[in-house]
Amino acid sequence: MRLHVAHSIDPATDVATAELVESLRAQAAGQRPVLAVVLAAIEHDHAALLAGLREGLGEVQIVGCSTDGELSSAAGFAEDSIVVALFCGDDVQVQVLVAESLSQGTEASVVRAFAGRSAQTPVACMVLSDGLTVDAVSLIEAASRQLPPQLPMFGGTAGDQRRMTATKQFVGTRVLGDAAVFVLFHGGLRLGIGVRSGWAPLGGRGVVTRAQGNRVYEIDGAPATDFYRKHLGPGVELSPDHPLAVGEGDAWCLRAPLGTADAPGSIVFAGAVPEGAAVQITTASRDEVLGACSRSTAQALSEYRGSAPVGAMLISCAARRQLLGTRAREEVEHVRRSFGDVPAFGFYSYGEIAPLQGEAAVDFHNETFVAVLFGAP
Repeated sequence: MRLHVAHSIDPATDVATAELVESLRAQAAGQRPVLAVVLAAIEHDHAALLAGLREGLGEVQIVGCSTDGELSSAAGFAEDSIVVALFCGDDVQVQVLVAESLSQGTEASVVRAFAGRSAQTPVACMVLSDGLTVDAVSLIEAASRQLPPQLPMFGGTAGDQRRMTATKQFVGTRVLGDAAVFVLFHGGLRLGIGVRSGWAPLGGRGVVTRAQGNRVYEIDGAPATDFYRKHLGPGVELSPDHPLAVGEGDAWCLRAPLGTADAPGSIVFAGAVPEGAAVQITTASRDEVLGACSRSTAQALSEYRGSAPVGAMLISCAARRQLLGTRAREEVEHVRRSFGDVPAFGFYSYGEIAPLQGEAAVDFHNETFVAVLFGAP
């Protein structure tokens, strides 16, 4: 298996598409293309992009989504750009499943999508989903019920450059919304997955005593905002700078506060927080947030059990990008120092899908950096 990456920063979709096709055809000359993963800024003409890739690359499977920023080993961090990763080889196969109209019923949509799944047992699953129209936690749980236990699952929810109005998902030449794309990998694929955030718990634990979906009304029987004021002071402003750690021990995931919800003292988070969950406020400096990139890549390398890696996927949170500001480009630099010349592609997402830290169970994360290494046995 080989993985090739092309990245165009040209704002004109037709020019960018031509650049991407030329680069990928040159890199993959003589190889059998299997899957093209397309990560594109929301401003591009996605229909024209996908049609151009189909014409230029042939009958390869195409999947992807819109982003909050793009990452690659070819051009580093960029905005308003397009990244395409092309998987090639005879030793890996993929099946693409699509769950549409998620907002009309997540479980039913996922069941319909997986009804077409082949009998072959997959070795991994990539997920690229809308995150504005669906509870991503419910989506992951629904997908997990359709897959073998402990199957590696990774990916993220699409972005729209903080407009928070509508994101896009790509399948073939179709541009979708309110959908999730599942890529099932079969054959000779090995993975190493790293998941780190950089945030550390601050102050004491609490227990969520009243919540609904991503809205938390009470922690320890008092308004949720009181929990933040208790640890950060009466003048605290709710922001992604201090996400909530949800879970016990090291097996926790982050939830970014987005502001007050629909009742006094309540908080809306960028992901579901269940009643009864143990929670703790977290804090981090920019250096600690960036250091998580190196820890994530180190974990991916330590878990990888294959021959020399052929590529990597990077999924970082849009909230990390916002907090890092001009230092966001340093995330790719940390990856390059760890992975060397391994081709890498990725995007800034509205939420990351990956195992919990140190666990096999897959969950939905905020403000986390996920690194996925690909290779053959």
